[in-house]
Amino acid sequence: MRSVRPKVSPTTSRRRFLKPLGATVLAVTMAPATAVFAANTPFKPWWGQNAQPTHLWSGPDAAAVDYGPIPPKSYLLVVGPQVGNRLFVYVPWTRNYAYVDAAILTPAALPLATASQPTPSAPTSQTTPSTPSVSTPPAVKPPAAQPPAAPAFAAWWVQNHQPTHLWSGPTDAAVDYGVVPQWSFLQVVTPQNGPRLYVYVPWTKNYAYVDAASVGPSGAPPPGWVSSFLSSWTGTVIADSLIERAAPSTSAAVVKTVPRGTIVNVVAWVNGDEVVPGDWTWAQLGDGTYCYTEGMQIVPPTTPPPPPDDHPSGKWVDVNLLRQTVVAYQDNTPVYLAIASTGSPGWETPVGVHVISRRVENETMKGSTLTSLGLDALQLARANYDLQNVLYTQYFDGAGDALHDNYWLPQREFGVPHSHGCVGMQLADAKWFWDWADYGVPVVVHAR
Repeated sequence: MRSVRPKVSPTTSRRRFLKPLGATVLAVTMAPATAVFAANTPFKPWWGQNAQPTHLWSGPDAAAVDYGPIPPKSYLLVVGPQVGNRLFVYVPWTRNYAYVDAAILTPAALPLATASQPTPSAPTSQTTPSTPSVSTPPAVKPPAAQPPAAPAFAAWWVQNHQPTHLWSGPTDAAVDYGVVPQWSFLQVVTPQNGPRLYVYVPWTKNYAYVDAASVGPSGAPPPGWVSSFLSSWTGTVIADSLIERAAPSTSAAVVKTVPRGTIVNVVAWVNGDEVVPGDWTWAQLGDGTYCYTEGMQIVPPTTPPPPPDDHPSGKWVDVNLLRQTVVAYQDNTPVYLAIASTGSPGWETPVGVHVISRRVENETMKGSTLTSLGLDALQLARANYDLQNVLYTQYFDGAGDALHDNYWLPQREFGVPHSHGCVGMQLADAKWFWDWADYGVPVVVHAR
């Protein structure tokens, strides 16, 4: 809320103390890639050919993804001892690795000379991460003498064709790091050994495991993909279902309905039908549809979004209106992260560089004090409030906008704009910023 003094939003909040220079979403240290095969003596690679059309697989067991068929008499280099019923092979026309059923592979003769054959090229990267396939390769000329040493593993990119969990390890005992949205780019960094793949997560610059069945091969992310990913708001559907419409209105055409638990990415907050009294905030999603925000909740970020390049030095506060976060900075180092609820559409928190100019530990906020702002009839009707005991209020502009505790907002609604311009936080977060900040501390408000 705002008062001629300020106005506000949150009640209880998620907060995080951040390590200097920021923490990462996935607190997993990448262990050195371990060899897939172990033996007392060095394994000697050997060339084989398949006697019949055969499938390539992402792993040695039934949980593996089918990479598609290859024609008979294709050359494959076996690079490790047999694991179960499959062999781990190097595929020379893709310059990558896969598993193949051992029963169909026989050692290939190595003639001292062979007829000239076309040089195989890597298959074109797929544009959609559906079930992977391997393009039909030409025959590959085997070496004239001893086969070369097994090539090093080449990392490759995948995308998930459904919302997917990231895990701390390859087994059921692993910690669930949460869900990533559909079509996220992940880089596989070691050969598969079990039902999960060990992947690099580019937007956190860290590592995790992902179920192999939920991803498929893709090219590398397009330029700017990571920054675009980080600039959107990520949440989850908490209602039984969420209706996505062609416009922010209950009378607009229904585009689709998604179930509880679906991950959604918001690119803008817009004014729409006031379905629940006092809440007219709708979300514009990345696919261009709109949904009412009462049916969704933020996935709490564990690292701050990127700050503006041109920011103050010393102590300063970063407010991201799309991501709905408040971050305390010391120069370039984030030291505290909180989820907020900023100004709703039509009452947006003013963008710009402000400074804390007034502090009131226990404030009373009244909508009637906003008449000097030149509000229209609808705005005045929506500013009908009289709030007592608003704690830890720190005003940062002349319109009455402030950082403060928002005890009247349900906890699940933090992370979505609901205020009349203030930056509302949950009590513990508001108290932390009260103790840390002071008069003259800059508050930088930006759209995304």
